[in-house]
Amino acid sequence: MSKSLKPPSARIVGQSLAAAAPVPRSATAPCSPDTPGAAAPADARRVGAPPPPAVVAPGAVSISVRGPAPAPPAWVQHQVSDDALRAFATSQTTAHRFCTTERGWIDRFGDRFLLSVRQKSDISPLTRHLRTVLARVGLPCRAMFVRNLEKNPGQDSIPALMACADSLAAMGDMPDDSVDGMGAGEHAAAEAQARLAEEVGRLTVVENGVRFGIDIAAGYSPGLFLDQRDNRRALQLNPPQRLLNLFAYTCSFSVAAAAAGCKETCSVDLSKKSLDRGRENFRLNDIDFTPTKNAMTGVLKLAPLRAGHGPLPNAALSGGVGPCPPSSRHRFIADDVFRILPYLRKRGETFDAIILDPPTFARGTKVGSFRVERDLPQLLEACMALAAPQCRLLVSVNCSTMQMPTLQRMATAAAQSAGRRFRLAIPAPPADFPGDALPAMLWIQLG
Repeated sequence: MSKSLKPPSARIVGQSLAAAAPVPRSATAPCSPDTPGAAAPADARRVGAPPPPAVVAPGAVSISVRGPAPAPPAWVQHQVSDDALRAFATSQTTAHRFCTTERGWIDRFGDRFLLSVRQKSDISPLTRHLRTVLARVGLPCRAMFVRNLEKNPGQDSIPALMACADSLAAMGDMPDDSVDGMGAGEHAAAEAQARLAEEVGRLTVVENGVRFGIDIAAGYSPGLFLDQRDNRRALQLNPPQRLLNLFAYTCSFSVAAAAAGCKETCSVDLSKKSLDRGRENFRLNDIDFTPTKNAMTGVLKLAPLRAGHGPLPNAALSGGVGPCPPSSRHRFIADDVFRILPYLRKRGETFDAIILDPPTFARGTKVGSFRVERDLPQLLEACMALAAPQCRLLVSVNCSTMQMPTLQRMATAAAQSAGRRFRLAIPAPPADFPGDALPAMLWIQLG
């Protein structure tokens, strides 16, 4: 692998979008605006253009590999390679999957590492493996956190600080019960440990030159979905003019696009707290999200609909003030996606890139509860109505009962129902993830 991070490639399926490399014009079907489903011309700049030369930021972490990589233990399914680590260093990326194993996985966030284990007995072997690899490649490790996936079945397991030291050698070996009682607040030592975990767990990481705030001890997700890195990179390589980011969480797609020159983003999520973290990510990258003249500031919260009343009125904000107009460069809307999509359509808004990354299940939505297997087709149809010509739509589903063929069928049905020309492309797995550890992801290029 080259020392510069390679752009994401894509496996072509069906009426597929040209992805990994420029496709000769003769290889694409002719595009007729009157033919629904006809293949649109390939635009290599959109997904597969080579990235600009990477520049190493001052003070960026480098690696110093000592000897060839030995064979990992048999239970390690995927270990990030030395070449990938070099590429991450060159491309200014300090957050990535470190390894995936039968026992769990390890994620790197700067000089902190998060171990997600399936049972307590997995802690020791994962810790030893991490120490061995880090010692060989020369990466620093200030702290290790562990998340026990078996601790609360069906509930979020809060990561606990397992070790914190100025050097990896000072940490010593970690017993399997090293996380028991941490953060419980039952006595002064536990409370002090919880405070330390909260402090050490907060940091800023870099991904392809873009900064993101991380809070490892906050909950199940620290604030950045690492498996979406290459999809964010696709927006950086060819930023849209107007991006709609649905189920935006901490707005990482919006930030990546805005940092690359996207003029307007609209981030929608039910959680105001998540959007507040998204605003902080904008600040970390010195991106001004102050609305333009006559536009409103702040995180938007639409008032509940009253029974018997139709689409959202123009004055639907809490407090009776009108919604933030499209003149705001970067908007944050804290509300139900099912309510926002028809509202944006009524306003006549369109977007040339749409991110649709819904949860598997959620409560408190307009439909009462959200189930991706049931409700994704409706979401796709609503997105088609907001898609500008040549719009790129990314749909990502992390649901064990929804495999890629199902996602392709839903995407095809939605595009055909909208009378849109389209192509589909499946992104290739990133260098640090095995393919079977990824959600089902699909890029839809609309004509």
